[in-house]
Amino acid sequence: MFNGLSETIDDACSFVLDLNQRYLWVDALCIIQDDGGDKAHQINQMDLVYGNALLTVVVAPDKTEAEGVGLPGYRNTSNPRRKITHETHGLELSVPKPCIDDVISYTRWETRGWTFQEAHLSRRLLFFTSQQLYYQCSCGVRCEDTAGEGQEPTAFVQHSTNLWNPKSAHEDDSEDIRDDLFLSRSSHTDPSRLLRTHDFLLTDFGRRELSFPSDILNAVQGILKVFSNSMGTGFFAGLPIKWLDHALLWQLYDGGKRRSGFPSFSWAGWEGIVDAPIWLGPRATRRLITWYRSVADRYMCIETEVPMGEESTSLVIPTHSAIEHLNPKDASSNDSVLATTTQIAAFVLATKRMDYVHHSTGKNGEHVWILDANSRRAGIILLDKTWKAMHVNEEDKHDFIMLSMAENSRVDDMVNFDDAHYDDREWCLLNVMLVTWKCDGVAERVAVGYIHCDAWREACPSTRIVHLV
Repeated sequence: MFNGLSETIDDACSFVLDLNQRYLWVDALCIIQDDGGDKAHQINQMDLVYGNALLTVVVAPDKTEAEGVGLPGYRNTSNPRRKITHETHGLELSVPKPCIDDVISYTRWETRGWTFQEAHLSRRLLFFTSQQLYYQCSCGVRCEDTAGEGQEPTAFVQHSTNLWNPKSAHEDDSEDIRDDLFLSRSSHTDPSRLLRTHDFLLTDFGRRELSFPSDILNAVQGILKVFSNSMGTGFFAGLPIKWLDHALLWQLYDGGKRRSGFPSFSWAGWEGIVDAPIWLGPRATRRLITWYRSVADRYMCIETEVPMGEESTSLVIPTHSAIEHLNPKDASSNDSVLATTTQIAAFVLATKRMDYVHHSTGKNGEHVWILDANSRRAGIILLDKTWKAMHVNEEDKHDFIMLSMAENSRVDDMVNFDDAHYDDREWCLLNVMLVTWKCDGVAERVAVGYIHCDAWREACPSTRIVHLV
Protein backbone atom coordinates (compact mmCIF):
# COMPACT_ATOMS: atom_id res chain seq x y z
CA MET A 1 0.00 0.00 0.00
CA PHE A 2 2.77 2.44 0.92
CA ASN A 3 5.76 1.92 -1.36
CA GLY A 4 9.21 1.73 0.20
CA LEU A 5 8.05 1.16 3.78
CA SER A 6 8.52 -1.97 5.84
CA GLU A 7 5.57 -4.31 6.23
CA THR A 8 5.29 -3.30 9.88
CA ILE A 9 4.97 0.42 9.09
CA ASP A 10 2.67 -0.45 6.18
CA ASP A 11 0.40 -2.41 8.52
CA ALA A 12 0.49 0.40 11.09
CA CYS A 13 -0.62 2.92 8.46
CA SER A 14 -3.50 0.68 7.43
CA PHE A 15 -4.45 0.13 11.06
CA VAL A 16 -4.60 3.89 11.70
CA LEU A 17 -6.98 4.24 8.77
CA ASP A 18 -9.07 1.38 10.19
CA LEU A 19 -9.46 3.49 13.35
CA ASN A 20 -10.55 6.48 11.25
CA GLN A 21 -7.49 8.41 12.42
CA ARG A 22 -5.22 10.61 10.29
CA TYR A 23 -1.84 10.73 11.99
CA LEU A 24 0.82 8.16 12.81
CA TRP A 25 4.10 8.88 14.59
CA VAL A 26 7.00 6.59 13.65
CA ASP A 27 10.35 7.50 15.22
CA ALA A 28 12.35 6.40 12.19
CA LEU A 29 10.28 8.66 9.91
CA CYS A 30 9.37 11.59 12.17
CA ILE A 31 12.83 12.19 13.65
CA ILE A 32 15.42 13.33 11.13
CA GLN A 33 18.19 10.93 12.10
CA ASP A 34 21.07 12.81 10.43
CA ASP A 35 20.04 16.24 11.75
CA GLY A 36 21.44 16.66 15.27
CA GLY A 37 19.33 19.70 16.07
CA ASP A 38 16.05 18.13 15.01
CA LYS A 39 16.90 14.85 16.74
CA ALA A 40 17.68 16.62 20.03
CA HIS A 41 14.49 18.69 19.78
CA GLN A 42 12.27 15.67 19.16
CA ILE A 43 13.93 13.49 21.81
CA ASN A 44 13.35 16.25 24.35
CA GLN A 45 9.61 16.16 23.76
CA MET A 46 8.94 12.42 23.61
CA ASP A 47 6.96 12.71 26.84
CA LEU A 48 4.50 14.90 24.90
CA VAL A 49 4.46 12.61 21.86
CA TYR A 50 3.57 9.50 23.87
CA GLY A 51 1.48 11.31 26.46
CA ASN A 52 -0.76 13.05 23.93
CA ALA A 53 -1.13 10.15 21.52
CA LEU A 54 -4.53 8.51 21.28
CA LEU A 55 -2.86 5.12 21.29
CA THR A 56 0.61 3.58 21.10
CA VAL A 57 0.86 0.52 18.86
CA VAL A 58 3.38 -1.99 20.20
CA VAL A 59 4.79 -4.58 17.81
CA ALA A 60 5.87 -7.43 20.07
CA PRO A 61 6.25 -10.81 18.37
CA ASP A 62 7.95 -13.65 20.22
CA LYS A 63 11.77 -13.57 20.14
CA THR A 64 11.76 -16.68 17.96
CA GLU A 65 9.72 -14.99 15.22
CA ALA A 66 11.02 -12.75 12.44
CA GLU A 67 10.72 -8.99 12.80
CA GLY A 68 9.66 -6.38 10.28
CA VAL A 69 7.04 -8.63 8.68
CA GLY A 70 3.99 -6.73 9.83
CA LEU A 71 1.78 -6.51 12.89
CA PRO A 72 1.34 -10.03 14.35
CA GLY A 73 -2.15 -11.30 13.55
CA TYR A 74 -3.21 -8.19 11.63
CA ARG A 75 -3.13 -9.55 8.08
CA ASN A 76 -5.05 -12.57 6.87
CA THR A 77 -3.13 -15.68 7.81
CA SER A 78 -3.26 -19.35 6.93
CA ASN A 79 -2.79 -20.18 10.62
CA PRO A 80 -5.56 -18.29 12.43
CA ARG A 81 -5.67 -18.31 16.21
CA ARG A 82 -8.20 -20.76 17.63
CA LYS A 83 -9.74 -20.79 21.08
CA ILE A 84 -10.14 -24.32 22.42
CA THR A 85 -13.11 -24.77 24.75
CA HIS A 86 -14.61 -27.68 26.69
CA GLU A 87 -18.13 -27.98 28.05
CA THR A 88 -18.76 -29.71 31.36
CA HIS A 89 -21.85 -29.61 33.59
CA GLY A 90 -23.31 -26.88 31.42
CA LEU A 91 -20.24 -24.68 31.69
CA GLU A 92 -18.03 -23.77 28.76
CA LEU A 93 -14.42 -23.76 29.95
CA SER A 94 -11.24 -22.56 28.31
CA VAL A 95 -7.63 -22.04 29.35
CA PRO A 96 -6.90 -18.30 29.05
CA LYS A 97 -3.84 -16.85 27.41
CA PRO A 98 -1.02 -15.52 29.64
CA CYS A 99 -1.12 -12.01 31.09
CA ILE A 100 0.46 -9.22 29.07
CA ASP A 101 3.43 -8.96 31.44
CA ASP A 102 4.36 -12.60 30.85
CA VAL A 103 3.86 -12.34 27.09
CA ILE A 104 6.08 -9.31 26.56
CA SER A 105 8.81 -10.79 28.77
CA TYR A 106 9.54 -13.14 25.84
CA THR A 107 9.81 -10.35 23.27
CA ARG A 108 12.68 -8.22 21.98
CA TRP A 109 10.53 -5.15 22.65
CA GLU A 110 10.97 -5.75 26.38
CA THR A 111 14.78 -5.75 26.12
CA ARG A 112 15.30 -2.61 24.04
CA GLY A 113 16.27 0.69 25.59
CA TRP A 114 14.31 2.88 23.18
CA THR A 115 11.02 1.05 23.81
CA PHE A 116 11.21 1.69 27.55
CA GLN A 117 9.51 5.08 27.21
CA GLU A 118 6.71 3.58 25.12
CA ALA A 119 5.73 1.44 28.09
CA HIS A 120 5.82 4.18 30.71
CA LEU A 121 4.82 7.38 28.90
CA SER A 122 1.89 6.13 26.81
CA ARG A 123 -1.64 6.59 28.09
CA ARG A 124 -2.92 3.62 26.11
CA LEU A 125 -1.03 0.67 24.64
CA LEU A 126 -2.21 -1.83 22.06
CA PHE A 127 0.06 -4.87 21.92
CA PHE A 128 0.19 -6.95 18.75
CA THR A 129 1.75 -10.16 20.11
CA SER A 130 2.19 -13.74 18.99
CA GLN A 131 -0.48 -14.78 21.50
CA GLN A 132 -3.27 -12.30 20.89
CA LEU A 133 -4.12 -8.61 20.96
CA TYR A 134 -3.87 -6.83 24.35
CA TYR A 135 -5.10 -3.36 25.24
CA GLN A 136 -3.71 -1.65 28.34
CA CYS A 137 -4.36 1.66 30.05
CA SER A 138 -4.37 2.87 33.64
CA CYS A 139 -7.90 1.55 34.12
CA GLY A 140 -7.33 -2.04 33.05
CA VAL A 141 -6.29 -4.66 30.52
CA ARG A 142 -8.50 -6.16 27.82
CA CYS A 143 -7.67 -9.01 25.46
CA GLU A 144 -9.26 -11.17 22.78
CA ASP A 145 -9.87 -14.36 24.74
CA THR A 146 -11.65 -12.89 27.79
CA ALA A 147 -14.57 -10.48 28.08
CA GLY A 148 -13.85 -7.93 30.81
CA GLU A 149 -15.63 -4.86 29.49
CA GLY A 150 -18.11 -4.76 32.39
CA GLN A 151 -15.38 -4.73 35.01
CA GLU A 152 -15.00 -1.69 37.24
CA PRO A 153 -11.57 -0.01 37.11
CA THR A 154 -11.08 -0.69 40.83
CA ALA A 155 -12.20 -4.33 40.72
CA PHE A 156 -9.73 -6.82 42.16
CA VAL A 157 -7.93 -8.91 39.54
CA GLN A 158 -5.80 -11.86 40.53
CA HIS A 159 -2.08 -11.38 39.98
CA SER A 160 -0.77 -12.78 36.65
CA THR A 161 -4.19 -13.60 35.20
CA ASN A 162 -4.85 -12.34 31.68
CA LEU A 163 -6.77 -9.25 32.87
CA TRP A 164 -4.21 -8.35 35.52
CA ASN A 165 -2.90 -4.81 35.04
CA PRO A 166 0.64 -4.33 36.41
CA LYS A 167 0.45 -0.60 35.64
CA SER A 168 -2.86 0.18 37.27
CA ALA A 169 -3.41 3.69 38.57
CA HIS A 170 -6.03 2.36 40.99
CA GLU A 171 -4.89 1.13 44.38
CA ASP A 172 -7.59 -1.55 44.60
CA ASP A 173 -6.92 -2.97 41.15
CA SER A 174 -4.91 -6.20 41.33
CA GLU A 175 -2.53 -6.80 44.17
CA ASP A 176 -0.44 -3.78 45.11
CA ILE A 177 2.70 -5.60 44.01
CA ARG A 178 4.08 -3.24 41.38
CA ASP A 179 2.34 -0.03 42.35
CA ASP A 180 5.66 1.79 42.54
CA LEU A 181 6.27 1.06 38.86
CA PHE A 182 3.41 3.34 37.84
CA LEU A 183 4.83 6.58 36.46
CA SER A 184 2.50 9.38 37.49
CA ARG A 185 2.51 12.83 35.92
CA SER A 186 0.93 14.30 39.05
CA SER A 187 2.93 16.03 41.76
CA HIS A 188 3.34 13.93 44.90
CA THR A 189 3.79 15.05 48.47
CA ASP A 190 5.34 11.72 49.41
CA PRO A 191 9.04 11.75 48.42
CA SER A 192 9.40 8.10 49.42
CA ARG A 193 6.89 7.05 46.77
CA LEU A 194 8.52 9.18 44.10
CA LEU A 195 12.03 7.96 44.81
CA ARG A 196 10.91 4.32 44.89
CA THR A 197 9.27 4.76 41.49
CA HIS A 198 12.38 6.50 40.15
CA ASP A 199 14.66 3.77 41.53
CA PHE A 200 12.47 0.91 40.26
CA LEU A 201 12.38 2.36 36.75
CA LEU A 202 16.11 3.09 36.74
CA THR A 203 16.88 -0.49 37.76
CA ASP A 204 14.50 -1.81 35.09
CA PHE A 205 16.00 0.42 32.41
CA GLY A 206 19.50 -0.73 33.35
CA ARG A 207 18.69 -4.16 31.94
CA ARG A 208 17.79 -2.77 28.52
CA GLU A 209 20.02 -2.88 25.45
CA LEU A 210 21.07 0.03 23.25
CA SER A 211 22.66 -0.18 19.82
CA PHE A 212 24.56 3.03 20.55
CA PRO A 213 25.80 3.48 24.15
CA SER A 214 25.79 7.26 23.69
CA ASP A 215 21.96 7.13 23.62
CA ILE A 216 21.77 6.12 27.29
CA LEU A 217 20.22 9.39 28.51
CA ASN A 218 18.39 10.22 25.27
CA ALA A 219 16.42 6.98 25.60
CA VAL A 220 14.93 8.11 28.94
CA GLN A 221 14.79 11.86 28.36
CA GLY A 222 10.99 11.88 28.29
CA ILE A 223 10.75 9.92 31.54
CA LEU A 224 13.23 12.24 33.24
CA LYS A 225 11.08 15.21 32.17
CA VAL A 226 8.03 13.63 33.82
CA PHE A 227 10.02 12.99 36.99
CA SER A 228 11.36 16.54 36.86
CA ASN A 229 7.82 17.89 36.98
CA SER A 230 6.43 15.47 39.57
CA MET A 231 9.50 15.58 41.84
CA GLY A 232 10.07 19.31 41.45
CA THR A 233 13.72 18.90 40.52
CA GLY A 234 16.07 19.09 37.60
CA PHE A 235 18.41 16.26 36.64
CA PHE A 236 22.18 16.37 36.39
CA ALA A 237 23.86 13.60 34.40
CA GLY A 238 20.72 11.51 34.92
CA LEU A 239 20.56 12.08 38.71
CA PRO A 240 17.76 14.02 40.50
CA ILE A 241 19.44 17.16 41.85
CA LYS A 242 17.27 17.63 44.95
CA TRP A 243 17.95 14.04 46.00
CA LEU A 244 21.57 13.85 44.92
CA ASP A 245 22.87 12.35 48.18
CA HIS A 246 20.42 9.46 47.73
CA ALA A 247 20.89 9.15 43.97
CA LEU A 248 24.68 8.75 44.25
CA LEU A 249 24.22 5.44 46.09
CA TRP A 250 23.41 3.28 43.04
CA GLN A 251 25.28 0.00 42.63
CA LEU A 252 26.55 -1.78 39.54
CA TYR A 253 25.96 -5.50 39.08
CA ASP A 254 27.29 -7.65 36.27
CA GLY A 255 29.61 -5.20 34.63
CA GLY A 256 32.24 -2.58 35.23
CA LYS A 257 33.06 -1.12 31.84
CA ARG A 258 33.00 2.67 31.59
CA ARG A 259 30.72 4.35 29.07
CA SER A 260 32.60 7.21 27.44
CA GLY A 261 31.13 10.70 27.42
CA PHE A 262 29.40 10.39 30.81
CA PRO A 263 30.75 10.98 34.34
CA SER A 264 31.75 8.11 36.60
CA PHE A 265 29.44 9.23 39.44
CA SER A 266 26.38 8.73 37.21
CA TRP A 267 24.81 5.36 36.40
CA ALA A 268 24.88 6.54 32.77
CA GLY A 269 28.67 6.40 32.88
CA TRP A 270 28.79 2.61 33.18
CA GLU A 271 27.74 -0.38 31.12
CA GLY A 272 26.08 -3.13 33.14
CA ILE A 273 23.07 -3.79 35.34
CA VAL A 274 22.40 -0.76 37.52
CA ASP A 275 20.77 -1.32 40.88
CA ALA A 276 19.30 1.88 42.28
CA PRO A 277 19.00 2.17 46.09
CA ILE A 278 15.37 1.01 46.15
CA TRP A 279 15.65 -0.35 49.69
CA LEU A 280 16.67 3.09 51.02
CA GLY A 281 13.97 5.64 51.65
CA PRO A 282 14.75 9.35 51.32
CA ARG A 283 15.00 9.63 55.10
CA ALA A 284 17.56 6.80 55.38
CA THR A 285 20.33 9.24 54.42
CA ARG A 286 21.63 12.32 56.23
CA ARG A 287 23.58 15.01 54.43
CA LEU A 288 27.08 15.78 55.69
CA ILE A 289 28.58 17.73 52.79
CA THR A 290 27.49 20.37 50.28
CA TRP A 291 27.64 19.51 46.59
CA TYR A 292 28.32 21.85 43.69
CA ARG A 293 27.59 21.06 40.04
CA SER A 294 29.23 22.43 36.95
CA VAL A 295 27.33 25.01 34.92
CA ALA A 296 29.47 26.03 31.93
CA ASP A 297 32.70 27.40 33.42
CA ARG A 298 31.60 27.72 37.05
CA TYR A 299 30.13 25.72 39.93
CA MET A 300 26.63 26.18 41.32
CA CYS A 301 25.67 25.15 44.86
CA ILE A 302 23.11 22.33 45.00
CA GLU A 303 20.18 22.71 47.39
CA THR A 304 18.86 19.26 48.25
CA GLU A 305 15.86 17.83 50.09
CA VAL A 306 18.04 15.35 51.96
CA PRO A 307 18.08 16.39 55.64
CA MET A 308 21.36 17.49 57.20
CA GLY A 309 23.03 15.31 59.82
CA GLU A 310 23.12 16.47 63.41
CA GLU A 311 25.13 19.68 63.68
CA SER A 312 26.81 18.31 66.79
CA THR A 313 28.59 15.56 64.87
CA SER A 314 32.18 16.24 63.90
CA LEU A 315 31.50 14.78 60.45
CA VAL A 316 29.40 17.67 59.12
CA ILE A 317 31.55 19.69 56.69
CA PRO A 318 30.77 23.44 56.47
CA THR A 319 29.87 24.87 53.08
CA HIS A 320 33.03 25.86 51.20
CA SER A 321 32.10 28.93 49.15
CA ALA A 322 35.54 28.98 47.51
CA ILE A 323 34.33 26.20 45.20
CA GLU A 324 32.02 28.69 43.48
CA HIS A 325 35.09 30.54 42.21
CA LEU A 326 36.70 27.45 40.67
CA ASN A 327 36.39 26.48 37.01
CA PRO A 328 35.15 22.90 36.44
CA LYS A 329 36.86 22.92 33.04
CA ASP A 330 40.15 22.75 34.94
CA ALA A 331 39.05 19.35 36.29
CA SER A 332 37.48 17.88 33.15
CA SER A 333 36.49 18.80 29.63
CA ASN A 334 33.17 16.99 30.15
CA ASP A 335 30.04 19.01 30.85
CA SER A 336 29.13 17.19 34.09
CA VAL A 337 31.42 17.64 37.10
CA LEU A 338 30.57 17.54 40.82
CA ALA A 339 32.66 19.24 43.48
CA THR A 340 32.55 19.20 47.27
CA THR A 341 34.63 19.65 50.38
CA THR A 342 34.73 16.29 52.12
CA GLN A 343 36.85 13.91 54.15
CA ILE A 344 39.19 11.31 52.66
CA ALA A 345 40.43 8.20 54.45
CA ALA A 346 42.42 5.14 53.37
CA PHE A 347 41.45 1.53 54.12
CA VAL A 348 42.58 -1.96 53.13
CA LEU A 349 40.20 -4.17 51.14
CA ALA A 350 39.95 -7.84 52.11
CA THR A 351 41.05 -10.32 49.47
CA LYS A 352 38.64 -13.05 50.59
CA ARG A 353 35.61 -13.23 48.33
CA MET A 354 32.09 -13.02 49.74
CA ASP A 355 29.49 -14.88 47.70
CA TYR A 356 26.27 -12.96 47.54
CA VAL A 357 23.48 -13.50 45.02
CA HIS A 358 21.56 -10.33 44.34
CA HIS A 359 17.84 -10.88 44.70
CA SER A 360 16.81 -9.41 41.35
CA THR A 361 19.68 -10.22 39.00
CA GLY A 362 20.82 -13.62 40.25
CA LYS A 363 24.41 -12.57 39.58
CA ASN A 364 27.29 -13.21 41.99
CA GLY A 365 28.37 -9.89 43.40
CA GLU A 366 31.85 -9.18 44.68
CA HIS A 367 31.00 -8.00 48.17
CA VAL A 368 34.26 -7.23 49.95
CA TRP A 369 35.04 -6.31 53.54
CA ILE A 370 36.64 -2.92 54.19
CA LEU A 371 39.23 -3.44 56.94
CA ASP A 372 40.50 -1.03 59.59
CA ALA A 373 44.14 -0.73 60.70
CA ASN A 374 43.71 -3.79 62.94
CA SER A 375 42.16 -5.90 60.14
CA ARG A 376 38.72 -5.67 61.71
CA ARG A 377 35.65 -5.43 59.48
CA ALA A 378 34.94 -1.70 59.31
CA GLY A 379 32.49 -1.79 56.41
CA ILE A 380 31.48 -3.44 53.17
CA ILE A 381 31.54 -2.60 49.46
CA LEU A 382 30.47 -4.20 46.18
CA LEU A 383 33.30 -4.36 43.65
CA ASP A 384 33.59 -5.30 40.02
CA LYS A 385 35.30 -8.70 39.76
CA THR A 386 37.87 -7.56 37.24
CA TRP A 387 38.75 -4.42 39.18
CA LYS A 388 39.16 -6.43 42.37
CA ALA A 389 41.45 -8.95 40.70
CA MET A 390 43.67 -6.17 39.37
CA HIS A 391 43.83 -3.85 42.37
CA VAL A 392 43.02 -5.61 45.64
CA ASN A 393 45.73 -7.18 47.76
CA GLU A 394 46.43 -7.49 51.47
CA GLU A 395 48.89 -4.59 51.61
CA ASP A 396 47.69 -1.63 49.55
CA LYS A 397 45.30 0.93 50.98
CA HIS A 398 42.59 2.56 48.90
CA ASP A 399 41.11 6.04 49.20
CA PHE A 400 37.48 6.58 50.15
CA ILE A 401 35.58 9.86 50.25
CA MET A 402 32.74 10.51 52.67
CA LEU A 403 29.34 10.96 51.00
CA SER A 404 26.64 10.98 53.68
CA MET A 405 25.43 9.38 56.90
CA ALA A 406 23.46 6.14 56.55
CA GLU A 407 20.79 4.54 58.68
CA ASN A 408 21.92 1.13 59.91
CA SER A 409 19.35 -0.91 57.97
CA ARG A 410 20.34 -4.43 57.01
CA VAL A 411 19.57 -6.05 53.68
CA ASP A 412 19.13 -9.83 53.74
CA ASP A 413 20.46 -9.82 57.35
CA MET A 414 23.89 -8.77 56.11
CA VAL A 415 26.06 -7.25 58.86
CA ASN A 416 28.11 -4.37 57.50
CA PHE A 417 30.84 -4.35 60.17
CA ASP A 418 32.38 -6.21 63.11
CA ASP A 419 29.62 -5.69 65.68
CA ALA A 420 31.78 -7.25 68.38
CA HIS A 421 33.97 -4.14 68.23
CA TYR A 422 31.86 -1.39 66.68
CA ASP A 423 28.66 -0.15 68.28
CA ASP A 424 25.53 -1.34 66.45
CA ARG A 425 23.39 1.81 66.67
CA GLU A 426 20.84 3.41 64.35
CA TRP A 427 23.00 6.06 62.65
CA CYS A 428 26.42 4.46 62.85
CA LEU A 429 27.31 4.14 59.16
CA LEU A 430 28.75 6.39 56.48
CA ASN A 431 28.01 6.09 52.80
CA VAL A 432 31.44 6.21 51.18
CA MET A 433 32.80 6.17 47.64
CA LEU A 434 35.92 4.29 46.63
CA VAL A 435 37.79 6.52 44.19
CA THR A 436 40.85 6.60 41.99
CA TRP A 437 42.68 9.83 41.30
CA LYS A 438 43.07 11.19 37.79
CA CYS A 439 45.18 14.09 39.04
CA ASP A 440 45.43 16.24 42.14
CA GLY A 441 41.94 16.65 43.60
CA VAL A 442 40.18 15.08 40.59
CA ALA A 443 38.64 11.67 41.24
CA GLU A 444 36.62 8.96 39.48
CA ARG A 445 34.11 6.69 41.15
CA VAL A 446 34.92 3.00 41.49
CA ALA A 447 32.13 1.86 43.82
CA VAL A 448 30.09 2.89 46.86
CA GLY A 449 29.79 1.14 50.21
CA TYR A 450 29.45 1.55 53.98
CA ILE A 451 32.03 2.26 56.69
CA HIS A 452 31.31 2.51 60.41
CA CYS A 453 31.56 6.10 61.72
CA ASP A 454 33.94 5.11 64.52
CA ALA A 455 36.27 3.31 62.11
CA TRP A 456 36.25 6.39 59.90
CA ARG A 457 37.26 8.68 62.75
CA GLU A 458 40.00 6.27 63.84
CA ALA A 459 41.45 6.39 60.30
CA CYS A 460 42.29 10.10 60.82
CA PRO A 461 40.67 11.40 57.61
CA SER A 462 41.89 14.54 55.87
CA THR A 463 39.62 17.28 54.50
CA ARG A 464 39.94 18.70 51.00
CA ILE A 465 38.08 19.81 47.88
CA VAL A 466 37.30 16.92 45.54
CA HIS A 467 36.16 17.16 41.92
CA LEU A 468 34.23 14.09 40.72
CA VAL A 469 34.33 13.41 36.99
